[in-house]
Amino acid sequence: MGLVAFYPPRNVIIQDEKSRVRCDKCTSALILLTCRAGYTWQQTRQENKELNNQIRNQIRAIALYQIIGGILGIALTLWVLFSGEMVIDQSALRISLFAGGLYIFSILCGRMLFRNQKRGLVLSLINQVLQVVYFSFGAYAFQYVAGLRVGAGVDMVAGWVFKFRLALSSFHFSIGSDTGQKFIGVNLVALFLIFWIERLLEKTSR
Repeated sequence: MGLVAFYPPRNVIIQDEKSRVRCDKCTSALILLTCRAGYTWQQTRQENKELNNQIRNQIRAIALYQIIGGILGIALTLWVLFSGEMVIDQSALRISLFAGGLYIFSILCGRMLFRNQKRGLVLSLINQVLQVVYFSFGAYAFQYVAGLRVGAGVDMVAGWVFKFRLALSSFHFSIGSDTGQKFIGVNLVALFLIFWIERLLEKTSR
């Protein structure tokens, strides 16, 4: 009995080779897409990491500013009390305690930014809102600065005069005693920090 050799038709061999070529092309394309996706993911992760570092550094700067401003305010308040230039009575002690409470609040806002960023930003926003406007109208006056004040305001005693005022941590509060002053101003530093903190709140809420 003789052996019979079987050869597949030529068109079948050609079709198999075409399928193999197509399969190799699909595999190469899939590998290329996977590599691109992996590179894009790594690039996005790196960008997010850099953005988080930038946000963290900005929050740290605001925290240090508030802590230093609060400490400086407490030091200046104690210096005014015990320098001998001021009569220490119950009214002066109450005002000093009020000022000390606000400066301690500024320090706590800075510390909270290191522990809980979102809560610290909300408290810091409140702290800056208290500093953004200062005024004195007859028997009523209020001024609170924990840090730096670059003030732009209007003095209404001798007409409407626009004035710029610079000050470090300071506090003034008066009810019932006429100071003879009439002015209102805006702390540009506090106003800038309010917009800055609001932007950071938006970024940390995403």
